[in-house]
This record gives sequence, structure tokens and C-alpha cells, in this order.
Amino acid sequence: MNIALLIAGGSGNRMGQDIPKQFMHVDGAPIIIRTMQCFQQHPDISAIAVVCLKGWETVLQSYANQFMIDKLKWKASIMAFMV
Repeated sequence: MNIALLIAGGSGNRMGQDIPKQFMHVDGAPIIIRTMQCFQQHPDISAIAVVCLKGWETVLQSYANQFMIDKLKWKASIMAFMV
């Protein structure tokens, strides 16, 4: 079993947006979904695990459902640290 692990814990503060950059839309889909679609279509990837900011797990799952990413098996969250 090969698992794709995506680390998507950035907050994107420097971009000046209200949402983390991985959830920004490009050509009709969030950036994180574009990445997940590559793994979804790859025959050697059995599952996808994503680490994202705390509170964005539900958004991630909703997007995965909307874009038919059924290899998403695990979601974990981290707290953002301000430096």
C-alpha cells in the first residue's frame, strides 16, 4: 500500500487572503484538490492523508466529496504558529 502524505498546514498570511493558500481556487478548483487529483488518478497510490490547519478538516472533506476524491482516508490538523 502506497500512501500519499500531503502537508498543507500553511496559513498563507503573506498572501493577505482570508483563507489558507492551499484552499484558494485556481481554474475552478482549490489548489489542494489539484494536488489530490494527481494522486487520485495515480495507479500506484492507494490512499491519501492530509495534514491541514485546525478547523479546515471539514472544508477539506467537503471539497474531496465535491471533486470525487475517494482515496482521502485520513485528515489531521495542526495549530498555526505565528513567528
